[in-house]
Amino acid sequence: KLVVVEKAISYGYETPLATEVKAALYTNGANPLPEVYSVVVGLGGKDVNPQDLVGIIEKLEKISPDRPSWWHEEELKQ
Repeated sequence: KLVVVEKAISYGYETPLATEVKAALYTNGANPLPEVYSVVVGLGGKDVNPQDLVGIIEKLEKISPDRPSWWHEEELKQ
């Protein structure tokens, strides 16, 4: 799984950075292709803290528990 977290929004489509990341993965032949999730945060100037990121990751792990996840939980919680 690959999570693209950004502060931009694109109405009717995924976020600009997620689109670029997917294009780079597909163009360069990543194998196997990871599931790419786009998450928008910090709209309206809202601060994003490490706990927000942990929450995003935990929710995504529930969506597809059969796919591996790698992240440094302890670093985010500091």
